[in-house]
Amino acid sequence: VLLNASRVGAAEARDGLDRVDVDLRGVEYERDRVREEIERCEDYTSAFFPSGLEPMFIKAGISSSPAYKELDILDVESFREAVSEEVLSALPVEEDESFEFAQTIARLEHELSEIQQREALLAQLTKDRDALIKSKKEIKAKFDAVDVYLTDFAKTSNAVASKVKDVSGTVRS
Repeated sequence: VLLNASRVGAAEARDGLDRVDVDLRGVEYERDRVREEIERCEDYTSAFFPSGLEPMFIKAGISSSPAYKELDILDVESFREAVSEEVLSALPVEEDESFEFAQTIARLEHELSEIQQREALLAQLTKDRDALIKSKKEIKAKFDAVDVYLTDFAKTSNAVASKVKDVSGTVRS
């Protein structure tokens, strides 16, 4: 009975080990595929620039580096000072091969959040400006109405003054 139980336990352990081994191979395969994709993304210039023609494209102003490297984002030191500890603690350790990629992604996400904040501020300022313009137009309309009333009043008072002058001139005579 003990012998059968140990055989069954060993068989279950072998099956578990086989499942873990299959899972490990799957993870390694995916890791290798991700690495290949990363290399393809980093080396995409070779697909766009036929060999020997790259200098010609560079002279024409066509970039040979990935677009994210040309962005005007914070350098690493400024980024580390600007972000919270939570963001920095979410990064893998520096010895990890994915550290640079994770840091670049974090820098890009930080830049995106900064841009979104600036866009929100711009939207608010635009809304405030539009409200001020509307208020200014309302004040101008009221001013124009008062100007019309004053002009009419001046005409009327001039007419009354001339009538009073005419009446006083006829009364004196």
